[in-house]
Amino acid sequence: SGAVTSRTIKVNAITTSHLTFLTGTKSGSSSAGGIQTIFVPTITIANNGTQITAANVAQGALAHIVHQIALTATSTVNLTGMQCITTGTYAAADLSNLKVRYSTDANLDASDATLSTYNNPGVAGTKTFPSFTPQSITSGTIRYIFITADIWAGAAPGNTLLINSPYAKKRDKFAI
Repeated sequence: SGAVTSRTIKVNAITTSHLTFLTGTKSGSSSAGGIQTIFVPTITIANNGTQITAANVAQGALAHIVHQIALTATSTVNLTGMQCITTGTYAAADLSNLKVRYSTDANLDASDATLSTYNNPGVAGTKTFPSFTPQSITSGTIRYIFITADIWAGAAPGNTLLINSPYAKKRDKFAI
């Protein structure tokens, strides 16, 4: 079924009696291998500095950051998917898309990778990002994830968007 945390494996020394050859004389041996302990990496999710605060957002805004997190892991892991929960008064016609972006630093730049684009995300609710590009998070490094929104030019002024998570406290108002 699956590996169990804290179990161990060790291979003892290999000697001439453990090897088979068609011809030749065997000599020597190897030392025992070290004990290998199975463990589950710990992944820490935190704010990327101060979480995004409430703000007005212009109609037609592109790549507007609505949420940001920092990730660290005790072993190299692969981020293979993401969900977020949106709330607010926004309508389906207000958002063109939501994107998950990856950065090696705490700033979102145009060259940072897009891991997933959720086109026409509809009204408030749980959003599972489709066609997610896996991203390796190297042990001991801090990596950054941003959720951005593209706002339609015809978005209704005064509508709000909130990304719910333990770290999100943002309400964006779509303003002219």
